[in-house]
Amino acid sequence: MHAQPATKQRVLLVDDEPQVLVALEDLLGDDYEIFKTTSPQAALELLDHERDIAVIVTDQQMPRMTGEELLATLPAQSEAQRIIVTGFADVQALIRAVNSGQLFAYVQKPWNPNDLREKVDRAAHQFRLCRRLTTERQLLHQLLDHSPDGIYFKDRDRRFVEANRAYARMVGLADRDQLLGKRLEEVLEDIGLNSEVEREESDVLQNAASALDTIRSYASLGAEPRWLSETRAPVRAQEGTIVGLVGITRDVTDRLSAQRALAESESVLQKQTSLFNAILEGLAEGVVVTDHQGNFLLCNREAERMLGLDANALAVSNWIRLCGLYESDNRTPLAPGNDPLAQAVAGVERTEREICLRSGDALRLRVGLIATPLRGVYGEVIGGIGLLRDLTEHRDMENRLSQAQKMDALGRLAGGVAHDFNNLLSVIQSCGELLLRSLPSNDPKRIELGHILNASQRAALLTRQLLSFSRQSVVQPKTLLLNDVVRAIDPMLRRVISEHIEVITRLGDDAGLVRIDAGQLEQVILNLALNARDAMPNGGVLRIETSNRVNSDDGDPRQPAGDFVVLTIRDTGTGMGAETQSKMFEPFFTTKE
Repeated sequence: MHAQPATKQRVLLVDDEPQVLVALEDLLGDDYEIFKTTSPQAALELLDHERDIAVIVTDQQMPRMTGEELLATLPAQSEAQRIIVTGFADVQALIRAVNSGQLFAYVQKPWNPNDLREKVDRAAHQFRLCRRLTTERQLLHQLLDHSPDGIYFKDRDRRFVEANRAYARMVGLADRDQLLGKRLEEVLEDIGLNSEVEREESDVLQNAASALDTIRSYASLGAEPRWLSETRAPVRAQEGTIVGLVGITRDVTDRLSAQRALAESESVLQKQTSLFNAILEGLAEGVVVTDHQGNFLLCNREAERMLGLDANALAVSNWIRLCGLYESDNRTPLAPGNDPLAQAVAGVERTEREICLRSGDALRLRVGLIATPLRGVYGEVIGGIGLLRDLTEHRDMENRLSQAQKMDALGRLAGGVAHDFNNLLSVIQSCGELLLRSLPSNDPKRIELGHILNASQRAALLTRQLLSFSRQSVVQPKTLLLNDVVRAIDPMLRRVISEHIEVITRLGDDAGLVRIDAGQLEQVILNLALNARDAMPNGGVLRIETSNRVNSDDGDPRQPAGDFVVLTIRDTGTGMGAETQSKMFEPFFTTKE
């Protein structure tokens, strides 16, 4: 692309002699756009619509209007530089006109072409500078007038040199002219505020220290205090000396109000968040929240306890595997299509399911899972919420209740059977005793009859145990010697125990007294002895021992401190496994076929 040629500046030539105009045009025409006229009146008309004339070169002596009169009549808005060409003028008067700025230069006839061209060049340059300064000044005034911030300039005496309308309004004035030539304290009556401003401005003027974003309240400007942010900086002359200061003021009342409102809102939000977190952590149920992609966003403490992992490690796509989720049968892994949380993320409304959490092959927990979609402000699904409730203890209680109901039913049944059977035993024992009394002492039938009576006595003990279990018999605890009870049942034990099992009884001489129902204790000994017999089908040894023991307070809950009488029954049989030991106190549990 070719550079556009620079626009030539315009020069107006005014002379009543045409040959002079031609000579001047020949001299200046190559460098300037020339306008020429022989009439001062025509020159004035031209200047009315040609505002870009840079230089006016006029003759002094012309008919009807001199050069001085022409220049004095120029439009006020004309910035053209003025040069007079004269051969008869008062040189001193022209010099005074140049010094006062009314005239840029004068040229005496006959002129020196180089001198004339040089003065016209300097005048055109001066026009350019003046035009640029005017443009910059207009831009500055437009900036001042249209800026929402207050802007002002002060001299070294702290008096306003310039201020825009925004600043005048900020300090409560209708017109900025009310500020010019005055100090702030002459406008505002706030003594404390004025002293602060004076101190800051003096620091700027004396120490060249800029004051940045100083915020203060102008309470005197209206019913409601206004908060203004002020920044001040020194203004320097070309040689660097401080000649004044510039200030920029911004009304930040709304900004501070918004900041306070935001701070209050953040404080409320923080309190609500703390309350929300406290509620979440205090819930007995686990809570999990996911985004619309299934990533876990939140797990409260109870959820982490149940799942064994925190939210960072989990997503809907992997929590079935990582947390060991199974169907309620504890055998079938939970299928992704049956996952309530995945269904909630997909937009399915409330879904409820009981699941099992396993670690390897071991059941950890039974959990009730309720899931619902998490929705945004417009009702769109943005995630899912899951509520986890630990049902393990609840299900255990249900099982125990069911077992207790079964035991209660069995107890009632056993009580009824035992009651009827006890009536039959009463008849058998009575008839047996009467028959025994009627037989001679040497009658061999007395032995078989004795076996019948012993068996009926053991059956009576069994019925008493069944009646006690069903709560239909009266337990009669008495204070008695443990050794006496063992001695009383010893003959019966030896008859019911097989001959290939040796029964050894070792009773401690100092075995103390116990308070217990004798029949229940005999039944315990008999049951243990019969179990021992069954555990030794090929023979063995059954030992029954009594002794005293004093337990020290060593903190073992299985052996409380105090004085105790000990009954020990041991055998050399096969023993019990861990599963059998865990059920040994269940009343109807048996290992017998």
